[in-house]
Amino acid sequence: MQTNPVEPVPVVVSAHGELAPPAGHADRKRGLSSARVEEQRARFGRNVVDSTARRTWWQTLWEVLREPMFLLLLAASGIYFVLGDVSEALTLLAFVMGIVFLTVFQSHRTAQVLDSLRELSAPRAQVLRDGQRQLVSAAELVPGDVVFVDEGARVPADGAVTEAHELSVDESLLTGESVSVNKSVARANALPEEDPGGQLFFGSMVVQGQGQMVVTATGPNTTLGRIGKSLTGITEARSPLQLETRTFVNRFALAAIALCLLLVAAYRWRSGEWLPGVLAGITLAMGILPEEIPVILTVFMALGARRIA
Repeated sequence: MQTNPVEPVPVVVSAHGELAPPAGHADRKRGLSSARVEEQRARFGRNVVDSTARRTWWQTLWEVLREPMFLLLLAASGIYFVLGDVSEALTLLAFVMGIVFLTVFQSHRTAQVLDSLRELSAPRAQVLRDGQRQLVSAAELVPGDVVFVDEGARVPADGAVTEAHELSVDESLLTGESVSVNKSVARANALPEEDPGGQLFFGSMVVQGQGQMVVTATGPNTTLGRIGKSLTGITEARSPLQLETRTFVNRFALAAIALCLLLVAAYRWRSGEWLPGVLAGITLAMGILPEEIPVILTVFMALGARRIA
């Protein structure tokens, strides 16, 4: 989903010297209206930082079809077609398609369940809308929202501080600095880069005090979001369980292929025919190869994730 470049919410000074948003932005006593929230959400999108590209159906299907077991089954189906045994070939192909569909379906079901778990564990924010203080998901925040922060809460978006009462924030997620940073009311007409002490940043943790801010940037337009964009090109590493399973299956696959070739050679030497020998060799390889391991891991992980949800 494309989002427009960040446009910071300008802040001006009222007649009493207090910070007040300009016309068209949040009223600090009432917050944004529901209609204005919908307009901002349509313009800027959800307040979500996602540094990884979502896997498509085709990518999952390609990974499944690369499994040695499925390659052997497809080879056996092709040999049955060459031998003229169409019914056996179609039966074997139907089983292959069934296993592939189950594996791909459960993989995506697992991904959806994990997404649901992330939504449940997502931070929530206290926001002022339509004159009422509400508790909403941080993903629903939009630029211009008036947000309350207090000790122990994670800052749900980038924003300009409009009230600060002994407010101190841990920004080590962004800067690597373990010492907390004191925050004060943002200076009037100052850009975020010019007044970092008056800005709160998405992902930082409030370690002391309480305050109020006006959201200036959400999602990929935040400081943390721009860091996330720079990580999109990093390839996700396989888990230790996946690596061990892959090594285990590959070793058995090599042994099965070696025995398959020996059986084909022996069949050719005794009967003088190649295709039946190849079919017999594939049958032996399928009997040796632990083809259930990838499928069982996928299905049982999906069932476990669903029970957790």
